[in-house]
Amino acid sequence: MTASGVSVVRVGGLRFVSRGPHDDEVYREVVEARCYERPRLGNTMRQGERWIDCGANVGAFTVWAEKTMGAEIIAYEACRENTDVAAENLRLNGCRATVETAFVSARLGGVSSVSFNERTPARSSAVSSGVQRFVRNVSLADEIARHRPHGLKIDIEGGELAILDAGLPLEGIRALAIEYHFRFDKDCVAARRRIAPLLSHFRHNSVPKTIFMTDRWPAWQDAIMFFWS
Repeated sequence: MTASGVSVVRVGGLRFVSRGPHDDEVYREVVEARCYERPRLGNTMRQGERWIDCGANVGAFTVWAEKTMGAEIIAYEACRENTDVAAENLRLNGCRATVETAFVSARLGGVSSVSFNERTPARSSAVSSGVQRFVRNVSLADEIARHRPHGLKIDIEGGELAILDAGLPLEGIRALAIEYHFRFDKDCVAARRRIAPLLSHFRHNSVPKTIFMTDRWPAWQDAIMFFWS
């Protein structure tokens, strides 16, 4: 990619296309800070596992997982601008994986409206304002049945709420990292209901205790929750 203002940066021994500070922040969080793992708690990806990456963004997790852990990644990202960067990142690092432009949904078929906002790190959202795009839906339940993954990474900017409401088929899934976007729904009663099947299925979790202590999420931040067996 040779567009003005675009460069290539190295993070954790890997090469990534950077459109600016927001992309750099994503690479540091995913590759260096390992934000989708909790190794100290015993939650890590295992060598050679198959994962579905829902909300691949610029492909940082997909690149890291394949090149560092030998993982097989099936990746989806809703915004074409991000998918183009992800494709270049995969090429730069010699990855086998691809990132498909699609919205991971509880629905089969049809399209969803997503927004693109280059002022935010994610640059895409199912809820927030921005340049609106219509993207075809991919049913997560169908993709789980098709690929039989060991793990799921779900970070789809509010879209996870509908997926949790519909219910996740969890048989065979060992680990799940999901960002719960409280800025779109601060109702902790609803959050407890949504994550109850996850708490029952997995042996371990890192769910913030605050969820069980209040009816309204008190912080402005979203929360990445980890579930694993």
